[in-house]
Amino acid sequence: VSTLNITQSGRVSVKVNGGNEPVEVGQLELFRFPNAVGLKAGGDNLYTVTNASGNPVRKYVFSNGEPMSLVWDGADDSGNEVPDGIYTYKISATDKAGNTSENAVISNIIFSAEKPVTSIAITSAKDFSPNGDGVQDTINFALSIPKPQSKSNALSTWSVKINDTNGKTYRTYTGTETAPSLITFDGKADDGSLIPEGNYVAVVNAKYLNGYEPAEINSPVFNMDITKPTAQLKPSVKTFSPDGDGNSDTVVITQTASVEKNWKGTIFNEKNLAVKTYDLGSTVPN
Repeated sequence: VSTLNITQSGRVSVKVNGGNEPVEVGQLELFRFPNAVGLKAGGDNLYTVTNASGNPVRKYVFSNGEPMSLVWDGADDSGNEVPDGIYTYKISATDKAGNTSENAVISNIIFSAEKPVTSIAITSAKDFSPNGDGVQDTINFALSIPKPQSKSNALSTWSVKINDTNGKTYRTYTGTETAPSLITFDGKADDGSLIPEGNYVAVVNAKYLNGYEPAEINSPVFNMDITKPTAQLKPSVKTFSPDGDGNSDTVVITQTASVEKNWKGTIFNEKNLAVKTYDLGSTVPN
């Protein structure tokens, strides 16, 4: 939290370092002073922020006026950022006649400047085929959405969304307080249907009690593919004699196939033993 704002009406808002807008976190009941007329007429108003042990960490004094809205930036009287913890806000006043008010108090103000770092990585193959054949049917994500170390902070919400490259969400994992360290995605959308073939990313978001929201992060791109490779072969002849007489010395195999990561061609003898192997690459030559 970079600033804490409390208005005269008791509305409390915080602004997090790196955030654009303050976030309203509650409505507090502010007590009236028994000598309110004296306060408005003039005197010294003392604003005090104390830690959990009751020791003051920040004091503000305003003279000859009623209490104003106050912004506390989490610093003590020396300008140093206070430790994470629970704080109390007190206000008292002395009027011109020497009358001192009772303290009006706001307790349980939680201050935390902690900024946990999130991460996600793919720990299995980036291509998977959820077709139930037992081979690369799922994809695994190593997830890190840390619980805060400070007792005054907590993980409020977290989510991991499986999005296509156009940003459409098919699957959402979400929770509070504790996030898993491993997510195994089975290729199914939230409604139980199989997602379309294509490229996807896992998108991570989190929000903490102190208002901090780490920047949204994406996993590496991964691919869902359940279509089997296909190929067609046609020999020029089925009988040939490589004796150099220029007559049927070779056999030409015409082949067409889908574009894949890698094709491998193998010639087997009648005992099904490999006698010749070809590394054909991703596109099979004709």
